[in-house]
Amino acid sequence: MPSLWYCIYTKPNKADYAGISLNGMGIEVYNPKYRKKSRINGRVKVIERQLFPNYIFARFFLDTHYRNVKYARGMYTARVEIAGEFLRRAT
Repeated sequence: MPSLWYCIYTKPNKADYAGISLNGMGIEVYNPKYRKKSRINGRVKVIERQLFPNYIFARFFLDTHYRNVKYARGMYTARVEIAGEFLRRAT
C-alpha cells in the first residue's frame, strides 16, 4: 500500500507543534500559510496565518504510522484521506 496524503485535525493553535512532532518521526508534513497585514496598537504588522486553521496535511503509510500519528503531540484523532493530486498542484 503506497503512502497517501491525509488531512489531520489538530488541537487549537497546535498545528505547527503537531507538524514538528510528525517531522521528527520522518513523516512529510504540509502546513499551508498566508501572510496578512494587520493593525496592532496603531502599527501595521504582517502576520502569518494558517490557510486551514487547525488542520495539517501529512503523507504516511497508514498501516505502519497510524498509531504514531494518532498519539503525536498536538493531534486529535480525526483523519480524512485526500487525493495526492490536490497537494501536488498546491505546492
